[in-house]
Amino acid sequence: MEGAAGRKPTELALRVAIANVWEKELDSPESAAEALERVLEVAPDNAAALLSLARLHERSERWDEAAETLERAAAHAAAPADVAEIQFRTAGILRNKGASPDEVERALLRALDADATHQGTLQALEAIARASKDDERLVSILDLQLHTASTDAERAKLLREIAGLLSGPLGQPGAALPHLERLITLDPNEIAGREQLAEALIAAGRADQAVRLIGEIITELGKARRGKEAARWHTRLGTIAEARGDTEAAAAAFNAAYKLDPSHPATIAALGRLSYHRSDFDSARKFYRSLLLQNFDEATAGVSKAEVYLMLGRMHVLANEIPKARNMFERGLEVDPRNVDLKAALNGLS
Repeated sequence: MEGAAGRKPTELALRVAIANVWEKELDSPESAAEALERVLEVAPDNAAALLSLARLHERSERWDEAAETLERAAAHAAAPADVAEIQFRTAGILRNKGASPDEVERALLRALDADATHQGTLQALEAIARASKDDERLVSILDLQLHTASTDAERAKLLREIAGLLSGPLGQPGAALPHLERLITLDPNEIAGREQLAEALIAAGRADQAVRLIGEIITELGKARRGKEAARWHTRLGTIAEARGDTEAAAAAFNAAYKLDPSHPATIAALGRLSYHRSDFDSARKFYRSLLLQNFDEATAGVSKAEVYLMLGRMHVLANEIPKARNMFERGLEVDPRNVDLKAALNGLS
C-alpha cells in the first residue's frame, strides 16, 4: 500500500521491519535475507537494511562479510543511534576475530561518542571497567546508565553502587552525597540508603547533619525491631560525641547501644575507655575483661587484644598489683611482640 502510494522511504522501512520479523520472531534467516535483498536492490545504501544484513552475517559467524556490510552502513548512517549501533557491533566483530582489547574498546568509545545512551555499549564498557577494577571509569559508566534507567528500582540500585564507590574505594565521600540524597528521595523509608548517607556525611565532616539522620535511622530500626542494627548506630553517635569531647553524650549513646547488644566489641571497648578516663576502674576492668573472652575484628572494634591487656595492666599498676600488671603486659606482648607501649609499660615495672 505504501509502495503503491509512492511513499518509498516508508515502504522500505516496512520491508526492513518484515525482514526483522523473519529473523527474530520466526527464526528464518533465509526469508529475512530475501526481504533485505529486495530493499537493497532499490536502495543499495539503506543503512537500516545494511544493519539487519550485517546481523545475519554475524549470526552465521561470517565476520568478514559482517564487517564489510557494517562499513557500508557506516558510510550512510546519519542517526546517532544507528552510528552507535554500527560501532558497537563492530566492536563485537573485532572481539570475535581476536582483535586486541584496546581496538575493541576504541570501537565502543566511538559508539559512546555517537550516542551516550546506547545500552549495549554501556553494558560492554561496564564489564571492561569491572574486569580491570577501574572504579573511576565504572562510576562514569554507571552515571550514564542512571540517565537512561527506566524504573525507580533500577535508579536506586545504580545510585547505591555509585555512592558506595565514591565514598569507599575512590575516597570521595563529598561527591557521594548528591547521589545518596537522591536515593533517599526515591524512597524516604529506605534504611540502607540513609545509612550510606549518614556514613558519607560523617566522612565529609558534616557531623551535625549525620547526627540528625542517625536519629531517624535509629527510630526506623526500632520500629522494625532491628535492635542489634540500631545498637551499631547508637555506637556511631557515641563515637561522634566522643570526638567532640562530649563525654556525657558519648556515654549515653554507648550505654544505649550496650542495652540493645551487650556483645558488640566496639561498644564494649568504648565503654571501657570512657570508664577508664573517668577513673571508674571497676567498670573499666569489667568491660576490658569481657573483651578477652571474645574473638573480634580489631579494625571494626577500634581496639586490639594487645591494647586490652595494656589497659588491664595499667589498672593493676594503679591498684599497686604489680605481679598482675606484669602478667597482663607479658600476655599482651605474646599477642603483639612489637607493641612499643606494652614494652615501655613492662620496662617501667623494673
